[in-house]
Amino acid sequence: MKDLDALRTIGEVSQIINVPVHVIRFWEKKFNLIKPIKRVGGNRYFDKNQISNLKIIKKLLHEDRYSIEGAK
Repeated sequence: MKDLDALRTIGEVSQIINVPVHVIRFWEKKFNLIKPIKRVGGNRYFDKNQISNLKIIKKLLHEDRYSIEGAK
């Protein structure tokens, strides 16, 4: 099991927050506060702050029914 502070791949984040990978990539384009670390080869890695931000975005969009602009 990974350390809680370990960087997570986009696939791991997808499972953690229960959102498809393509949705995370879309949110990355729409929300300036989503800035994963990109390594050689273009792999994205997310720290716990990024994952927390993604959880908040998911809540705003899916539960609170904000638009993308409203969630920004």
